Amino acid sequence: MGLVLKGLDQPSDAALSYRKAVALKPDYPEALSNLGNILLDRGDPGDAIECFEKALSLKPDFAEAHNNLGKAQMDIGSHGAAEASFSKALSLRAGYDNAEYNRSLLLLRGDFPGGWAGYQKRLVEGSPLALPDRGFRQPLWDGSDLSGKRILLYEEQGVGDSIQFIRYAKTLSDKGAHVIVECQPDLKALLATAPGVKAVFLPPQPMPGFDVHTPLLSQPYLCGADMDTFPMTSLIYLEKGAGTCRYRATSTLAWSGRGILIIRMIATGPSMWPVLSPCWALWTPGFTASRSAPPPRIRPRPASARASPT
Repeated sequence: MGLVLKGLDQPSDAALSYRKAVALKPDYPEALSNLGNILLDRGDPGDAIECFEKALSLKPDFAEAHNNLGKAQMDIGSHGAAEASFSKALSLRAGYDNAEYNRSLLLLRGDFPGGWAGYQKRLVEGSPLALPDRGFRQPLWDGSDLSGKRILLYEEQGVGDSIQFIRYAKTLSDKGAHVIVECQPDLKALLATAPGVKAVFLPPQPMPGFDVHTPLLSQPYLCGADMDTFPMTSLIYLEKGAGTCRYRATSTLAWSGRGILIIRMIATGPSMWPVLSPCWALWTPGFTASRSAPPPRIRPRPASARASPT
C-alpha cells in the first residue's frame, strides 16, 4: 500500500502506511527502507539514515538499503561513508545500475573516467532519468569513428548543462563530424555561436538528416574526458550578442587553478549576457581569484541521486 500511495504522490499517507507496517512487524526491513526513502525525499536524511541502518541490522545483505543509505549519507556530506555504502550494494548485486549511477556522482568529484562511465547508467531503460524514446532509426553514437558523419546532439537536462557541455561540439567536429544541435528554444541563437556547431534546430521544425545521435551529457564519457583533457581549447566559446536569452547566472561560481568556471543558471531576467560577459572574460588559462578557502574540485551539475524502492 505504501508504494501505491507514494506512486499517487501521497507521501504523507505512504509514510503513515509504512509506520503502521513497522509497528505491526518491527522486523520488516523492506518497510523500514521504504519509509527511509520517503523521509529522504521530504528532506530528513537523519531519520532516513536511522531507518536504513535498522533495515540493515535485520538484513545485512539488503542491497537496496545499502544504496539508499549511501544516498542519504551523500545528502549530509558524508562522502566516504556514502561511497562505501554504494560499493557494498554493488558487491551484493553485480550490475546494480542504480547504485552505480549514485556512486558516479561521488566519483565525479575527482575521478572523471570512473564517474562519467557510471553516469551513463542514467540512460538504462527503466531508469527515472532515462530519456524518452525518440523513435530514431539511426543508432546512438558509441564513440566510434565520426569521419564524414552527421551527429545530432540534444539537451536532456537544464540550460546550464546545455551551455556547459556544448563545448564538446568542437571536439566532435575535430573528429570529422558535422554537428547538429537540438536545444531549448531560448538557447538557439546562443548555441549557434559555439565552435563546431554547424546547425541548430528546434521542434517542430523538420529535423535535419543525421547518421548518429547522442545526448550532450554523454560526451565526457564518449570523448574520454579526464582532469587533463576537459575541453579548454576555445575558452570563450559563446558569442556575446547572439540574441536574447531569458536566463541569468546566479552569483555562485566555482573555479579551479586551471581556470574553469561552472555557472548555475536560473530562469529569471530578460538577458543573461550583461551578467555573464565578465565571467567569460575571466575564463582564461591560469585564472586565479582571491579566496579564503580552497576552491572546489571541478564537477558538472548532475541530476539528483536516486533511491531504490523495495
